[in-house]
Amino acid sequence: AEYLQSQHVKDYMVDIGGEVRTRGRNGEQKPWRIAIERPTAGAQQQAQLVIQPGEMSIATSGDYRNYFEQDGVRYSHTIDPVTGRPIHHRLVSIT
Repeated sequence: AEYLQSQHVKDYMVDIGGEVRTRGRNGEQKPWRIAIERPTAGAQQQAQLVIQPGEMSIATSGDYRNYFEQDGVRYSHTIDPVTGRPIHHRLVSIT
């Protein structure tokens, strides 16, 4: 995004797997719209919320896609910085 701004690009969306930055308007000259995914397991994706971020960055992470199970225990890809181990709680997504 910084490179695009340095090249005087007025309208863009940069999406890197859950991290999104927008500026300006989309190809239809409308404000960018970003769907925040409903945190459900499985292949079907549904929007929890649709927002117009303006000139903001948004990051979303959840434990419903990136995890593994071992001996019946589900381990998230999110690491607790205090313990250095995968988190264990009921929160499934944060934006």
